[in-house]
Amino acid sequence: MLKLEEKPAAYDGSTMHDWLEIRETFIPVGQQYTMKDKIADAIELIKTLPIDGCITGSCLLPGFDPESWGTEPDIDVFVFGESELVSAIEIARHALKMVPGAGTERTRQQEEWKLVRLKQAGLNYKIGITTYKFFCDGVILNLTFKQRKFHGRWIPILDTPGVLQSFDMSIVMQGYDIKHHVMYDMRTGDPNVATPNPLRDHDCVMWTVAKWVRQFDRVVKYYNRGFDTRPMAKFYLDMIDQCIDAGCLFDSEESQEAFKSFSKEFIEKRATIADWYDAHKED
Repeated sequence: MLKLEEKPAAYDGSTMHDWLEIRETFIPVGQQYTMKDKIADAIELIKTLPIDGCITGSCLLPGFDPESWGTEPDIDVFVFGESELVSAIEIARHALKMVPGAGTERTRQQEEWKLVRLKQAGLNYKIGITTYKFFCDGVILNLTFKQRKFHGRWIPILDTPGVLQSFDMSIVMQGYDIKHHVMYDMRTGDPNVATPNPLRDHDCVMWTVAKWVRQFDRVVKYYNRGFDTRPMAKFYLDMIDQCIDAGCLFDSEESQEAFKSFSKEFIEKRATIADWYDAHKED
């Protein structure tokens, strides 16, 4: 589903701190300016920025509340290209006056090092996903450049549908296109029930299975936030079983060895997933 939203006013030059400080004055007397409020206000500022990318992630989910969830109060922005990533970084750092990192000295140093490497060597296209974090007044902004594998090569993802199609669970498949002011909602079924993204590969080839099951921690994380992720756990269990039953589908010695290694990993992971699923399937 597509929804064309009203075009926001042009960016007025506000820093993130100034913007949040002004927005706090709109909070009724006696009412606390929560982190949930801050994130919502920060999103409104980001929508005005000259960034070719999309806002997505947990901050758009129903019931989003970083304080009760016990999670980082962050906003995910996926940008469409290396030049757009560099531009977005410059905007975050010099226009919004946000500090690299996630609010600690260690994360500041880590992000500063990554930024120096980006300037000196450019983007590492051998990595599927690259993220730079910025912080201000409790709000974390994640600027991410993502790619997908196509016939063994990494291909940049350059639009909002492409980003959403790369996600694992149905509940997170929504995003706001900043440049075009369009909300994309590609969720299926109940928005509070997580099912496997139907646009991703569901085959039982070992590499496909590995990509899925390595994200099991997200199943637990979103379940603890009030979403029903049990269908995802069941999907992982079935996928592992199908993969092991099918055996290695390739004849090379290298593939056979890889399958042995993956099988050991899958069996161990299956035990963990099965324990969690059995403990929650009657909830």
